[in-house]
Amino acid sequence: HGLSDFGVVIDPADKYKYAFTSIPGVNQWGLTLPVTHPLASHEQITPTDIKNQPLLISQRQPVRAMLANWAGTSLPDKQFVATYNLIYNANLLVESGLGLAVGINHLITDNQNLKFIPFAPAITSSMSLIWLKHTPLSAVGQRFLEILAEQKTD
Repeated sequence: HGLSDFGVVIDPADKYKYAFTSIPGVNQWGLTLPVTHPLASHEQITPTDIKNQPLLISQRQPVRAMLANWAGTSLPDKQFVATYNLIYNANLLVESGLGLAVGINHLITDNQNLKFIPFAPAITSSMSLIWLKHTPLSAVGQRFLEILAEQKTD
């Protein structure tokens, strides 16, 4: 037990089954694409830019709803060529030329073949630390939450 009592989710996320607390910081949403892609020269990605582009998107429905809200319309299902649970796998598909991955900054790692470009207008989200409701935490888990709370007030 201890730190394995916890998970981290990126908003928007369904947290109804969990107790949670926000993690400081903000994530920027955008596209991960090959550095050779025509959009790679852009500083920002607009709704017009993604029209007719093959997209890879998280399997989580709130992410698709967030993207539709940003684009001002729901995007056709045929535009989504794949869904993913792990961005690492999506990045492999992007690198192979399957499509462009909708995701957040900081998740490309050190892949020199890929580039992240933020959406404009910007979409930002936070992350949350989650744990099961009504389940006692270990002493280590309790202490971890206390330390996190202290860090948030500093």
